[in-house]
Amino acid sequence: MALIECKGWLSQGDVFESVPVPHTEARPAGSISTDWSLGPAVLFNHDCTLDKHSRGSTNPTIDWLTFLQLFTVSSVERSVAQQMRGVASKLAPYDVMYLGEVGVYGESFVRIHRPYQVPSSHFSLALRGLDRNGAEVRLHAESNGQRTGKLTDAQLDLLRQKWIAYWTRLGKPGDLL
Repeated sequence: MALIECKGWLSQGDVFESVPVPHTEARPAGSISTDWSLGPAVLFNHDCTLDKHSRGSTNPTIDWLTFLQLFTVSSVERSVAQQMRGVASKLAPYDVMYLGEVGVYGESFVRIHRPYQVPSSHFSLALRGLDRNGAEVRLHAESNGQRTGKLTDAQLDLLRQKWIAYWTRLGKPGDLL
């Protein structure tokens, strides 16, 4: 599946070109080390959360943006890659989602079980739009917000379903997986 064009404002499913990405590893004696680098990732915050502001203010209330790191399919074993392709539009497996070709990154996927957050201050966020009771205010990144595209509505729907299935073990409302 190809990406669609980004909206002018930040939106769930936007693929960022270069955001901080954590690399965590366990060290001897139970310690943990996290290094950060820049890489592609999918914005996961819901649109309602992104556009919230305090009554009578145009300052965004969001403190952290939640991302899912983009991984290339070529980084996994061939049999795993084939399996991902074969179930691309299926709910299971719940912990990964195959995205297909994602611009310059090529064939990609995200790991739903590995979300992470970046402080919103990294993006110099600002709300723009009508406002002062004219409504329709949208969140924009004034810095570090280069995006290469956005997941399609079908991809976003499946990603949300996988998120719910993975984190709650619920499928359709009331169905335990």
